[in-house]
Amino acid sequence: MRAFLLAAVFVILAPVVQAAVVNALPWSGPDLVLIGVVAFAPLTRHGALLGFAAGLAADIAPPADHTIGRHALVLCLAGWFLARIPPERPTGFGTAGRTGRTGWTAWAGGTGRAGFRTAPRPVITAPSMMAPIMAAPVALGAALLDALLAVLLGDEPKASVLASLPGSLVWTVLGAVAVSAAIALLPRRRRSPFRSRHA
Repeated sequence: MRAFLLAAVFVILAPVVQAAVVNALPWSGPDLVLIGVVAFAPLTRHGALLGFAAGLAADIAPPADHTIGRHALVLCLAGWFLARIPPERPTGFGTAGRTGRTGWTAWAGGTGRAGFRTAPRPVITAPSMMAPIMAAPVALGAALLDALLAVLLGDEPKASVLASLPGSLVWTVLGAVAVSAAIALLPRRRRSPFRSRHA
């Protein structure tokens, strides 16, 4: 729920800040929307939806002087790929088990020597460290794909794209790695799914 709320706030605010602040800078700044998708998509199974929503918001944000749907397509692909990363890793005591196709979960509490189930204990879990590892190539690939589509669709002249691309790539890739790593290092406490039972 917390990840969903953060993602919703990001979808609303990131395109506004990008259009009002970053795009007004005299130099090539980072793509905040792409950074946010790269950071939050591994936390949810709906990374493609997150990327599409964020990209569409960026497409329609003023001045909206490019082909509608370009950012939505690129960020949808990036979000889908990152959502395939196992979102959690156990960092405390407990038994780890596989749940679903993309996620790992951890729980504490088992059976004692006499066969009684022990009381549940909270387990510390955190996003997989694969997220910051994959952040750089995904951010780089998405930024390059967006630049290529901008040229092919006639949204920007080739010379302008080539002039602004290096600086934007550096800021965006570094920002994506930094934010993803910061999120991955934040542990989250989750209660055991088992309930205490008495003989």
